[in-house]
Amino acid sequence: MKHLTHSPACFISCILAAAALGQRSQAQTIYNLSADFSTSSNPNGPWSYDKGNSPIGTSFVASGPPFPVSGWLGWGAHVSMDASISKVITVSGGWHDLQIGDVLIHTASQPYLPGPMSIAWTSPGAGTISIDGKAWDGHFFDGRDAAWELRLNDSVMAGRVGIRSLFRSDAGASFANNVFAGATLAVIPVVPGDVLRFSTATTTFYGHFMGVEMTVTYQPVPEVGSSVVVGACLAGYGWARQRLFRARRRAVAADGVEA
Repeated sequence: MKHLTHSPACFISCILAAAALGQRSQAQTIYNLSADFSTSSNPNGPWSYDKGNSPIGTSFVASGPPFPVSGWLGWGAHVSMDASISKVITVSGGWHDLQIGDVLIHTASQPYLPGPMSIAWTSPGAGTISIDGKAWDGHFFDGRDAAWELRLNDSVMAGRVGIRSLFRSDAGASFANNVFAGATLAVIPVVPGDVLRFSTATTTFYGHFMGVEMTVTYQPVPEVGSSVVVGACLAGYGWARQRLFRARRRAVAADGVEA
């Protein structure tokens, strides 16, 4: 009797190739507020530097007085940096836990620029996001403080009523240690256009400087194409197995051996 055999190697190769395609299409993208910060474009890709919910239209370069810092680049219109979002370029003395590369928000003072300042990240597609970050006191100044909150669309996920005297290394500065009950900052489903927004406002008469770190890890959903290829491979493998099985039964019957 002649035995018929078959090898699934080609189909396995097909499935592995499709899986590799799927893995490439699902690569994570890490968005970092400081590394991505732009002083030439607002919005800047998925990021937006906002007064309220609207992008600030005026960029600035500031240095020296009235504050003890050597250089900022950022967005805002007021001469004293009130209601501004900037990136620190150089630092001199007098600041509290502030480093080159930090993103610095000055909350809007009540007398003339009331309302929240915010940094928004808009999802480029469907998938999940995980969020990491912190907010701390950027400048010790008697009688000034600010609160913050983090929300996805209309859902508030984390927040704090004040950052007065917080260092970046303090537990209270971390987003993760200020998550509200029932909320999470890990593996959150998103669709195109969902807006993640960090908002801050003064809790005192005048605004206050706040240092902010924020990283969004975006994981897109698998592309349909790769799953279709896998399905086609599996269907082809099943069809080939059935065909070979029938051929083997015919061969066994021809040899006079009961199948």
